[in-house]
Amino acid sequence: MVNAMSTVLDKAPVVLRPPRAALKRLVKVAPSDRALADVLGTDNHSIAAWKKGTRRIRHPYVDVLPFMDAVVERLAAAGLEEDDIVYILRQPWPSLGSKPPAEALKEGKLAPVLEAVPMITGRVVAPATEPQEVEMPAWKLELQDELDASLAARVTGEPLYEDFVFIRSLSDAEVSAFAQAARGALATVEDEEAWERFLDPYWVAFTPPPRPAPTVAAPVDDEGVDESELDELMLPIGAMVSARYPRLA
Repeated sequence: MVNAMSTVLDKAPVVLRPPRAALKRLVKVAPSDRALADVLGTDNHSIAAWKKGTRRIRHPYVDVLPFMDAVVERLAAAGLEEDDIVYILRQPWPSLGSKPPAEALKEGKLAPVLEAVPMITGRVVAPATEPQEVEMPAWKLELQDELDASLAARVTGEPLYEDFVFIRSLSDAEVSAFAQAARGALATVEDEEAWERFLDPYWVAFTPPPRPAPTVAAPVDDEGVDESELDELMLPIGAMVSARYPRLA
C-alpha cells in the first residue's frame, strides 16, 4: 500500500515559489509568528523581520521556505486542515529518523519529506493539473524579488534592500540600464560570489549622501554665574561630574 501511494505521489509535480512568496503563504497557515518559527526551526523575531523586509532571508531558510511551502501544499492536498498541518509539521516524523520536517529540509531533503506525506496522513495526493517549474535557484529568486521591490521603492521613497541601496544615487536612465543588466546577471551567474562581483563596480562608484552635521550646543556663558549656586560636585575616580555641568574634568 505504501509503495502504491508513493508511486502516485511521485507523479505529483512540486511547486517551488520564491522565498518571500512562500513566506506569505506560510504566514496565512500558521496562527502566529511563533508557531511558524517552531515549524521552520527558527525564532519569531526572524519571522517578523522577514515579513517587514528589514532582514534578508539567508541560507538555509532561503531554501527551507520554498521547500516548506511545497510540503504544506502537499499536506493540504491530502485534505488536512490548516490547524492540523501546523501541528503535524511540529512533530518528529518516524520516516525521517524521528526528525521534524524542518530539520530534513535544512539538509536539502525535500523528496523524503514529500514521500513521507502519505505515511503521515494515510491519504493519497492526486497530481496537480498544471505543473509549474522554477528555473532559478531560491537565492536568485530572492534577489530578483528584492531587485523589483527596490526599483519600486526608489520611486516611492521607501527603504531599499541592502544589495541595492546605491540605486538611489542613479539617474532614471542609469537605473533602467542597471535593472536590465542585473536581470541578465541573475540569469547567468553561477553563485552568490559571482553576483557580488557584478555589483562591485556599482558600489565603487557609489557616494553615500552626506550626513547632516551634529547639532553643537552653544557654549555656556560663565559670566554672572554665582559659584555658590553650583551643584554639589561628585568626584568619581579620574573625573569631576555635576548635574549642571556633566563633565568638568
